[in-house]
Amino acid sequence: MNVVQAIPLRVLKRYGGLLLFLTQLVVSPSLQSQQPRIAFTRTVSSAAHSIQPRSLSSVPDTVRVFAIMVDFQEDTDPRTTGNGRFNLQPTNVRLIDPPPHDSAYFAYKLQFLENYFRKTSNGKLIVKGEVLGSRITLSKAMSAYSPAKDGSNDRPLADLVVESWRRADSLYPSIQFDRYHAFIIFHAGVGRDVDLVSLLGFDPTPSDIPSLYMGLPTLRRFLNDPSYAGVPVNNGAVRITNTMILPETETRIIESGGRPDTLQLGINGLLASSFGSFLGLPDLFDTKTGRSAIGQFGLMDVASIFAFEGLFPPEPSAWEKIALGWATPVTLTAASQSISLPAVGLTTTGDDVIYKVPINSREYFLIENRNRDPHRNGQRLTVVESGQIITRHFSKDTTGFSFGRGRGITGNLIDVEDFDWALPGLFGTNEATEGGGILIWHIDEDVINRKLSVNEVNTDPARRGVALEEADGSLDIGQSYGIFNAGLGSELGSPYDAWFEGNPIEIYKNVFDDTSIPNSKSNTGSRSLVSIGNFSRRGPT
Repeated sequence: MNVVQAIPLRVLKRYGGLLLFLTQLVVSPSLQSQQPRIAFTRTVSSAAHSIQPRSLSSVPDTVRVFAIMVDFQEDTDPRTTGNGRFNLQPTNVRLIDPPPHDSAYFAYKLQFLENYFRKTSNGKLIVKGEVLGSRITLSKAMSAYSPAKDGSNDRPLADLVVESWRRADSLYPSIQFDRYHAFIIFHAGVGRDVDLVSLLGFDPTPSDIPSLYMGLPTLRRFLNDPSYAGVPVNNGAVRITNTMILPETETRIIESGGRPDTLQLGINGLLASSFGSFLGLPDLFDTKTGRSAIGQFGLMDVASIFAFEGLFPPEPSAWEKIALGWATPVTLTAASQSISLPAVGLTTTGDDVIYKVPINSREYFLIENRNRDPHRNGQRLTVVESGQIITRHFSKDTTGFSFGRGRGITGNLIDVEDFDWALPGLFGTNEATEGGGILIWHIDEDVINRKLSVNEVNTDPARRGVALEEADGSLDIGQSYGIFNAGLGSELGSPYDAWFEGNPIEIYKNVFDDTSIPNSKSNTGSRSLVSIGNFSRRGPT
């Protein structure tokens, strides 16, 4: 197979927003030394978001999730991936998320979801997932439910949601839908979430179904019915008002140079971020241009969806945890005080430690310690392969398991010890394991409050609502660099965006103040008089 050449970033039109990002993936064993850049798209909606931070309680919140498996009338349409039916044939090929894609397979996906949110919330959010054991076949072929790529007709996605839940209700009237809070449709086939145009020069399967979270505002808009109250089930006693639409797999066969090859991707990251949308989190990438805005340092950025080839995303950022009521920041007001900051992931109960430094009445900094290996014991992964639960241990990044690669992990990943292992690292160096450090977030509540309802919190690169103060000073996150540009590979964040003694960037001075690059001024340009310095080396504390 020919080497897939690096292709410049393109912007694709999507539903209520744009999303396109570049990541580094290995397309085949023959390309392991090349690491071609591949572009991805993810469909999102501009449904109104409402973050209402809850008071912390000793009693965890419990969200019950109900999922169904939906396939279509069998077809031979070359514009869609597969034949409209789930792949239920076991394989001897070692793959990420291998078939059979049956109810047990999707139960593994929900088990990952449960583990991710239990750990990252420090036990404050308990997810309990359930999958209907039988498949539901819709009345039409897959292409009939695929919306127009130019955004001119989104009704087919709404039809998919309405018909799926109505059929589930009709076929299985004993389902008590009122027992559940969140709903998922896992459909046969591959999601229209990978920019094959940038990869291949054309899209061979334009009628695949894109992945998205559809809340009630989006459902109303797609149906062109502002009074629609949700899908009626249980004789109209219950209305389903939210749905996550996700594919059975993101792995697909692609052809380049006349030879087929397998592009392997998991759906765990896509599932976690979709659930984040259900919780009310806004997207933190630039939803107008589709570019990353906070990099691979939080959950709701495109950079995290396919971290480790979709196997697992990093922990949510400090702002995301505070917004969800999982942490209460400690406000620093006194001058000249020394603080100790344990890394996110070290606690099993209680709050992650986050410090807040006011700038003015509407702006402030959030300070957190992130570390890829806070326990200093490597990474442990729990995987189901051939029906057996096995544990794999990595003392450091290695071939097939590193910052941009997850190909070495086959089977169904259901848990990892350290989700922040997905933070940016440098393969083959100590930075791979030591990645992380102090992150300083610049929060602008004026921007958040003004743009939250339209899901545009981070659309202005000059004034984002949730912005990372990149310690390397180069503001690489969200840029689009050519293959010969020195910034290539830093568009989704780099290990040097954190603050720590020993950061090798030439302009780095181990202090964040009014004159540093970046500086601590407010978004209006006024001096904040905030100075944070004397950062220690990277470490668990």
